[in-house]
Amino acid sequence: MTDLTINQAGISPKNPVDIRKDLIASIKEKSPEFTAELPGTLIEDILSTSIGCLLFIDQAKIDLINSISASTANEALLDQIGSVYGISRKQKTNANAYVVFRGTSGFVIPKGLIVSDGVHRFYVQEAAVVNSLGNSELVYVVSDDDSIFDIPANTITKIESSIRSDLTLTVSNPQDGNPGQEIEDEASYRERLMDAGQVASIGTIQMIKTRILSINGVIPRLLSVVSTLKGYSVIVGGGDPVEVANAIFQTIPTIGILQPSIINISKIDNGNPTVIYTNLAHGLHTGDEVSFSGTDEYPSLINSKFPITYINDNSFSIPVDTSGGKNYGGGLILDQNVRNINIILQDGADSYGIPFIVPLKQKVSIQLTWYTNFDSNIYNSLISTTIIPLITQYINNIRIGEPISKYRIENIFLNEVNSIFNQNLITKIDIVVFINNVAQSNLESNKIIQGDPQSYFETSDNDISIVGNGNV
Repeated sequence: MTDLTINQAGISPKNPVDIRKDLIASIKEKSPEFTAELPGTLIEDILSTSIGCLLFIDQAKIDLINSISASTANEALLDQIGSVYGISRKQKTNANAYVVFRGTSGFVIPKGLIVSDGVHRFYVQEAAVVNSLGNSELVYVVSDDDSIFDIPANTITKIESSIRSDLTLTVSNPQDGNPGQEIEDEASYRERLMDAGQVASIGTIQMIKTRILSINGVIPRLLSVVSTLKGYSVIVGGGDPVEVANAIFQTIPTIGILQPSIINISKIDNGNPTVIYTNLAHGLHTGDEVSFSGTDEYPSLINSKFPITYINDNSFSIPVDTSGGKNYGGGLILDQNVRNINIILQDGADSYGIPFIVPLKQKVSIQLTWYTNFDSNIYNSLISTTIIPLITQYINNIRIGEPISKYRIENIFLNEVNSIFNQNLITKIDIVVFINNVAQSNLESNKIIQGDPQSYFETSDNDISIVGNGNV
């Protein structure tokens, strides 16, 4: 009864007729006078019952053997397969953020120091220090509240722990925090295991991603490993920074290939004040101080700090008069980059700095106006209720580096509106996309909207409006 018939589809079940023949043959080996051909007997009743039991046993054997893979395993076996790859199911994580402390130079920020946004309290996870310039590096803090909530930039501003009266210390989070995550569902975990099984060797991009994705709190769509001229830039949203750094350290051939984010000055408008343009979203706010490095052809900008006035995500002004200066020819770098994290790992007597990039958030708002030849008011409410959550879901699942497609938004709208009334009655659709409250180009020829390459899109139902304009 243990013969296995295995083909490309797995183990095939036995035919009940064959099971009956095998069972009778087995009985006759021990009792040659046995006969099963007499109808309506106790022997036939027991024989039929035994065949039914053997069918269940055969199917259980098939289910077990065919399930020994990441795609088909039951949950208990799935966790055991995961242990082979060193990948465990992600547990629930609390909300977390990166903050910067400013104050008395040399002050050591202890592990466990408490800060808050006025509602939720956050705990410093690793000790840090205020440097000679009066500010710390980015410091990772985690909420003691296990609920899921948003953490907008510059909302963590209170220090709850006692500080000596002769010291000054302030705190703020220069970028949005992560709201926390629920425990990983089975489908997501199964997908990660299947990806892990395809990793070729250490040092590959797939290996780096696999190890980072195994860390609690890392958001898959906020992970990107970008190839540069000098190596890799690793972009990671969520997760404990020390665990992220350790995962990177264990999966790369040399840390020399790791490249931080660099904000280049792409343009300078001569004037008073001077307007500075950056190739990446700078992530700064009015009142922040900046400095520049790179070429020494602009001595008025090198080795000095300037307060900024925010203009938009890629420009700001500084109180410097360059109206009589020469035209900018390139070469300047913005020193302040809130994306960059550098974690020091200790390996015996050796220490290594592991740089990686935390992406910024780009808030998306969408205004969709549809036109038709009949009175559209009767459908506006139903259409909004049905379609807005789907557009929100689409935006909030776009990965870093991917654009917003107006074609995709149109398709979502048309596919769903067709269940309400005939989509052929729609004469026109206008879509205006705003990124951080700035309207993007709305040319008919431009249906793809590229965001900042080291930032991610996020929206909510309240940021999307769908309005019908009838009789047009």
